[in-house]
Amino acid sequence: MQVRSPSPLPEHSYATAASAMVSTSHPLATEAALDMLAQGGSAADAYIAAAAVQVVVEPPMTTFSGGLGMNWFDAASGTHHVYGGTFGRPSAEDGDWDEEGIDSGRTACVPGWLVGARTALEAKGRLPWARHFDAACKYADEGFAIDDTLWGWVFEYHHKLARFREGQAIWYPEGHLLNPGDELKQTALAESIHRIQDDPDLEWFYRGDFAQKYVARVQADGGRLTLDDMARGPDTGMAAEVASIGRYRGYDIHSPGAFIVALAMAAVEHGDLRSYGPPVENPETLYLQMRLIEEIWHEGLSVRPEDTAHVFASTGTVDEALVERKAEDLWRRVVNEPSRPFDALNPGTNAITIIDKDGNVAYGTHSCSCVPFGNGHIVDGIWVSRPILVYGQPAPLPLGLTTALLLMRDGKPALAVGSPSISCVHNVLQNTFNVVEFGMTLRESVQQPMFGSPLYPSRRSMVEGDFSEETFTYLREKGMQFNRVSPLECEMGSCQGILVNEQSGEIEGVADPRRRGMAKGI
Repeated sequence: MQVRSPSPLPEHSYATAASAMVSTSHPLATEAALDMLAQGGSAADAYIAAAAVQVVVEPPMTTFSGGLGMNWFDAASGTHHVYGGTFGRPSAEDGDWDEEGIDSGRTACVPGWLVGARTALEAKGRLPWARHFDAACKYADEGFAIDDTLWGWVFEYHHKLARFREGQAIWYPEGHLLNPGDELKQTALAESIHRIQDDPDLEWFYRGDFAQKYVARVQADGGRLTLDDMARGPDTGMAAEVASIGRYRGYDIHSPGAFIVALAMAAVEHGDLRSYGPPVENPETLYLQMRLIEEIWHEGLSVRPEDTAHVFASTGTVDEALVERKAEDLWRRVVNEPSRPFDALNPGTNAITIIDKDGNVAYGTHSCSCVPFGNGHIVDGIWVSRPILVYGQPAPLPLGLTTALLLMRDGKPALAVGSPSISCVHNVLQNTFNVVEFGMTLRESVQQPMFGSPLYPSRRSMVEGDFSEETFTYLREKGMQFNRVSPLECEMGSCQGILVNEQSGEIEGVADPRRRGMAKGI
């Protein structure tokens, strides 16, 4: 059984292939995806199977009560779509609460994960519904060894995961917290997965016995979710064709709705970031990238969907003149104005990037969208998310935030990257700039020192400690607020990336060593 090792393994972090590639944050999820491809499944089949395994083996990051998104490039038609299911806010919840309310059942929403998976598979899947959950069910039922990364998250949030009897039964089976190397079995979750496999219409989950237990549980803790709210859930799947949101160095940018990313790329092209050299060679490059993230974050907080500034993301029509004007102004602020810290987010998330033998690309994230284990509620083995995307806690999120990106050249995929957690946009942009601006391979890129989001409630960006002392001195002299952290910090995100060689067609896959996942191809 492939489990995460205590230290990064080169054979897990990097792979090449001629036909297909999978990159996820956990070896068991990668293997499940590859098995679906071997059975004749598409990248969509592989994506959902991997995501289901991550629910079992990375529970701090994701749950069936969370949300799921999948971006899709269809090689046959050349079109791009987004599929998924997000959270449904209870109709009776007004969002006016104090600290006690935030820590109660009032933050529970209608789950979007399963309806998102069904929507994606109905559109692009090839294999039977039940088969996508076989591996997940196996690991929940038979168990798997707790690795150091999982245990670290569990230990940090043990005050949440075992507040109630259901969590104690899973994580404290002998009266004390499980340790690294111990076998984690989730019998109730396995039974729920069996029910999900037998119920492609999702009646049990959204209208049946599970829905009744779920609503009763959160209402007992003050929640306002109702059975009517749950019953509307299966109708909230998202499926939409999307267009490029801009151009960057000769590539078409695809990252649905992520106008701040398109704006950032236009700005660095306008300012010719590549002329400064890589961040490890020039401290000014690091400073400019940190300032760039600050400015696009504030841009996303200030813009409204109806503003004309959002036209190149919302309508599918790129107003290149408008983008250029905004990019020029953005770069001017980056270079000339002082640092502008911001309050960041703190969700758990998983990223998956897959290209199949037909050239289809499935990439994106699925997430609990909250701190691990939410408020500690568990129903039939499924822990209840507390989604900040709905409630804006602990801080508002910028419009146009993204966790994944695809660059296309001449109608063909060139670079696909995804990243989870608080530093998602930092990770996606840094790895993209390393490849496109500075000519690195993805393998070289993920080994570079990085900077990341503030850890709430701090407003200071993280910077990994293996930059040079001259770099840290330069940042201080420029007035940049930051916290120096350890190398390969997992809160920098985790690049799950695929790079297609435009000449040879060889596929390069990486799994960021910060979370010790696995990239593997066929």
